[in-house]
Amino acid sequence: MRKYRPPLTENEKKELERLSKLNFDGWSESDVREEFIVPLLILLGYRKNMDYSVSREESYKLNPLFIQLGRDRIKLDYICSVRKQKFWIIEAKPGGHRIDNKIPPLSEEDIAQAHFYSLHPSVDTPYFVVTNGWYIHLYDREAVNEGLTPLLAFKHSDLPSEFMKLDAIIGATQLLCGLKQRLLKSAEMTLSAEVHLDRLDEFVQAIKMSMNKIRPMVLENFRSNAKVQEATRTEVVDSMLNTAPLDLIVSSVFMASNSRGFMRASSDVLARRLISSPQSIQHLFMTNLLIEQTRPVRIPYYYNALEFLIRLQLLDPTFTHQGQTIQSIIENWVEMCLFHFWSRKDLRYMWLAEGLIGRLAIRLVYLAPQVRSAIISKTQSQIYFAPEEEVAWMGPSPARNVIDFVEHVITVTLANFVDKYMSDGTIKETLIKEELSRLAKLVDTIEQQDDYKKIRSELGPSWGELRFYDSTNVQFDVLSSGICDILSDHPDILNNLSDTIKKRIALQSRIGIVNYAKECLSILGDKYSAESYEGLDVHDYFNPDKNPYSLLSEQ
Repeated sequence: MRKYRPPLTENEKKELERLSKLNFDGWSESDVREEFIVPLLILLGYRKNMDYSVSREESYKLNPLFIQLGRDRIKLDYICSVRKQKFWIIEAKPGGHRIDNKIPPLSEEDIAQAHFYSLHPSVDTPYFVVTNGWYIHLYDREAVNEGLTPLLAFKHSDLPSEFMKLDAIIGATQLLCGLKQRLLKSAEMTLSAEVHLDRLDEFVQAIKMSMNKIRPMVLENFRSNAKVQEATRTEVVDSMLNTAPLDLIVSSVFMASNSRGFMRASSDVLARRLISSPQSIQHLFMTNLLIEQTRPVRIPYYYNALEFLIRLQLLDPTFTHQGQTIQSIIENWVEMCLFHFWSRKDLRYMWLAEGLIGRLAIRLVYLAPQVRSAIISKTQSQIYFAPEEEVAWMGPSPARNVIDFVEHVITVTLANFVDKYMSDGTIKETLIKEELSRLAKLVDTIEQQDDYKKIRSELGPSWGELRFYDSTNVQFDVLSSGICDILSDHPDILNNLSDTIKKRIALQSRIGIVNYAKECLSILGDKYSAESYEGLDVHDYFNPDKNPYSLLSEQ
């Protein structure tokens, strides 16, 4: 339940130094609030209308029993909350005047008043802070003794050295962790007085029932947080898409395994930028996008690029590149992908290598205890180091780290593969085939081990990776599935493709190794029936030496 608190930044250190040198002589309560407490709250991680929020000068009605106090309401300076749940208050007092150079202390009356406020049923906060600027006192409401001993107390001049102690208790990143530990200690103390073991089990069941009651609230927090996190991510990405050089974006956005929705939105921004760019920029961007010069790319790149090309055509049907219309570029791109780069040996060998590298890497994860331990350690450290809101939104898990590991291995290994066999402008086919054969034998040897599937099963669902690494380029065509997914959303583009491409989709649908091929066929109509390709051996389809165009005429 512990949580990492990032070290203070240089700006935060400077702000603490500034606050530690303030002179509160003659300061009113309002001055202390605005000039000292507000910046202190920001340093602690609290801001108005955020998850870790601060409310100012809220008023609460007093119980009739307390009317003798001379008023029927109380007004609090600041209430600090986490997702609308109140946890501590801070009461400001005037700075007063130093007499004989002595700093005005906090009075018993000041502390008693804040303690009373924290006890109000509508406030009910476990902690309260009292400060006149000169002194900062933090109290645990339930531990206030006759001597009014604070949980933490220090002078404002000691803020640079004492701040992290304060933050460790009521700071935004630490508050809930500490309160949960406090609840556990309280439960342990109470339950240690039991005399009947069954009462412990009864309490555990009551806790479970209580947790079920608050699950809807936590789920609503999760949904609200997801919206905030998505909006924040969108804002960051939008800034990058609108400002980063176009040629650099090709190697970042298009290389990532992004969702269709993200790529549609990104493609819209990028296409508009490209259309309004000078012709020299357009040429450079398209040359990079279409991989006219060999460089390592992974499978997601191809359908991300198609998403962009389609959006570009919708925005500017007259767009051309090196004499090619955008419609022709799209058709060539689709054909190249669906026929596994038969016209581009460099990309074809990369596609073949990616499947083998992916299958090898995924097996390394599950069969090597050291790698599994590293995955577990990384997941646990991410939960500790990452902000709680990020953990809840796209939280770390073994499965996610497995994917990250495999994708990293594929990216690095493909880069080395290209550098080794294609860097001088020639394709060293004999050496490439020798390397692919070696990788295939290694994968086949590992696949014969029964331990692989057993280990994956026994590790449980949290280890269930979300990519089809096991079957990529063997029993499942990830690349063509992504292409057909996009085409099925664009009937006009699909219907305008060549007869050869449409027959290829029909063949893919028949042998059942391409998702969304059936959806494409339903758009194309009866002319391209998948029945005509009955009997095709899936091994022929993935055979690296077999001309994929020949499969259309062999059936």
